[in-house]
Amino acid sequence: MRRGPWRAVRSRAEELGLTPVLSHQIPLPGLQEPRSQLAVPLRARGRVLGVLLVESQHDQYFGYDDEDALMLLCGQFALALTLLQPAEVDTTSTIQSAARTATSGASVKLRRYANDNSIFLDGEYLIRGVAGAILWKLMREYVKNGRAEFTNRELRGS
Repeated sequence: MRRGPWRAVRSRAEELGLTPVLSHQIPLPGLQEPRSQLAVPLRARGRVLGVLLVESQHDQYFGYDDEDALMLLCGQFALALTLLQPAEVDTTSTIQSAARTATSGASVKLRRYANDNSIFLDGEYLIRGVAGAILWKLMREYVKNGRAEFTNRELRGS
């Protein structure tokens, strides 16, 4: 068994009696006995898309400069990956020029990405997740019915 990040997972699986599952193990790529490892996340737009793991046969092979260079490389690579993927835009829920401010009468454009409830205000990221879903619900009701007051019970149903 090679050393590395999977050693603990395999040991725990063996403790739980999952040895039949482990017998059909697909060999992992990489060195048989790595002496140094460095893992760098591929992170873009608030998501972790994967991890780059580099290994060496030498002790303490990777330094801070290596980590900095790989962080930069992985950031660019992750961003490129997200740009290559088609955007999941909830086109039926795009609100354009709908929310008016009370003082200036100016309008803004809100866009929601349904896969993670990301909300963009005039093309700039604003919020995502549960808070994004709630904001989207409030804005839809405001535009559709002019409502500006809501109960907590209504919002929990988002």
